[in-house]
Amino acid sequence: MLGALRRLGGNLEPYVGEAVLNRAASDGIRKADFGLLAWMDFKAMPRLTWASGTGVPHDTQMFWLHQALRLKAPGETDLFAVYLDQCKPSLAQDFSDWVFTSWVDRAEIDAPMRATWDNKDPWQGLPKSIESKGILALGVAADGRLAARRVRAFLKKNGQQSQHCAALIELLAAKGDAASVQVVLAAATRIKQKSLQKLAGDLVTALAEERGWTTEELADRTVPDCGLDEDGSADLPLGEGRSEARMVLNDALELVVLNGAGQPVKSFPAIDTTEATESKTLWTATKREVAATIEMQAGRLYDAMIAGRSWAFDDWQRDTLGHPIMVALACQLVWQSQSEDDQPLVTFRPLAGGGAIGPLGDRIVLEGTLRVRLAHGALMTDADTAAWEAFVKPRWTKSPITQFGRPVRRLHPDMATQTQIGEHSAGRFSAFWPQGCSHW
Repeated sequence: MLGALRRLGGNLEPYVGEAVLNRAASDGIRKADFGLLAWMDFKAMPRLTWASGTGVPHDTQMFWLHQALRLKAPGETDLFAVYLDQCKPSLAQDFSDWVFTSWVDRAEIDAPMRATWDNKDPWQGLPKSIESKGILALGVAADGRLAARRVRAFLKKNGQQSQHCAALIELLAAKGDAASVQVVLAAATRIKQKSLQKLAGDLVTALAEERGWTTEELADRTVPDCGLDEDGSADLPLGEGRSEARMVLNDALELVVLNGAGQPVKSFPAIDTTEATESKTLWTATKREVAATIEMQAGRLYDAMIAGRSWAFDDWQRDTLGHPIMVALACQLVWQSQSEDDQPLVTFRPLAGGGAIGPLGDRIVLEGTLRVRLAHGALMTDADTAAWEAFVKPRWTKSPITQFGRPVRRLHPDMATQTQIGEHSAGRFSAFWPQGCSHW
């Protein structure tokens, strides 16, 4: 109920004001048991401050940990989001970051693949992280990019730890920011464990329904921009009296630094100012996030190509060409326009500045286009495919996804009326042949 009131902008002071929360904590802390959190370094816990400026008592923060521990529900974050809303935002994020990273650090040590040969666990004998998964709900205010990066790495390295992975996926879905949602979307299609795929898929469906979107629209509209402007760049201040540098996403999908004259530099300028140090840290972090975003989105576009997905032209222009990272990806790929009856019209490559070109470098007019889809050899004639291959090879050293270059088997016109394929009927196969069908 508090979560609903929060979303509706209601007055929560009578229910979760400073006095109310402090009084509840002072009463509840007496019976609190923190045995399952014996591995946590409470001395390092960031201190919170109420929005009024007064400090949040230590017992109040500890009681919140106790509540989250007892609830055992990483995705049930509404209550704790309300609590943290009463605090100064920057300090609330620091606290959430600490809870989240502390749990993930412990979870990584719990993972069997991280165990040493002599089984010397520095926290041996202490409770395992999965027993305290509920405290993840207090990570609701954690930095979205930090959470997405840590969870993405955990799923990749420790995907067999299904309970840990499920807890982290539930938290990201509850956070609902763009970076977090994209990790959940990827898990719904790319993680190996079927139970985790189903969990992530159900959460994606719920997130989409909550927004009134389809799951495909959710994927398109929650791509993080990593702090870049519409043109794929961002300022990097170097200090007073110095011309600003900029970071720009170039045609090779790399985030590079441009000096004051607009020329690319091989390394960040060695300038000893506070602004330059902060800008270098920002560039390093953004570069990592952009690379991760491109990797995830390239995989999503590849899946869309294989599934034959198409986009409404207007939606595609807004969500793809209007996004600083997606437009860079889209301009490295070949697309196919479709008419009202889904008939292919023309293949083209969009240009970042607007417009489109064909395989000969000629300008393409997309008049009459209602939908677009990614092109590949099975949707095109051999002549069109050859023309695009000739265009792509000298220009793109590495395409984000493979669209051309694979052999396509064309069916003979006589086979159009056949209801079965009999050319292998005389073949002999081993008993284990069905297991290898995917490689046949």
